[in-house]
Amino acid sequence: MKTHLSLAAFAAFSAALLAGCGSSGVNAATSATPEGKPNPEALSHVITDNDVADAVVPIFYNKGKTDTGFTMAQLQVQNRSGSAARLVYSVEWFDTKGMLCTSTAGKQWKPLSIPAGKEETLQVVSPVPNGVDAKFHFMLATR
Repeated sequence: MKTHLSLAAFAAFSAALLAGCGSSGVNAATSATPEGKPNPEALSHVITDNDVADAVVPIFYNKGKTDTGFTMAQLQVQNRSGSAARLVYSVEWFDTKGMLCTSTAGKQWKPLSIPAGKEETLQVVSPVPNGVDAKFHFMLATR
């Protein structure tokens, strides 16, 4: 009887150990930095030149509100080119009717560098209270 109890305990321990090994969460067959899949929602918020099409692949777009009620937008992009990308970007804001509500005359271009194969997350806040949607513009940096 004692042998059957020890055998049953050993079997239960072995089963638990094997189950734990199978669910480690580690997958050695995939890359540590996988290639993100372009997101249709994110694509609709990005304008690029053909020169930067591989350097700026939109992966994720999200928006929310700040504590003061202004809209903030977050865009995640991945550089799929074979080299580091030196870019500039700007953001235009639109109201609920889809009308541009920020001035394009004083558009500020901000520098952005993304290493080859890496992702970068940009977060911006609308400068005007009625700005509810953002569109990101990307170009190659000239200097």
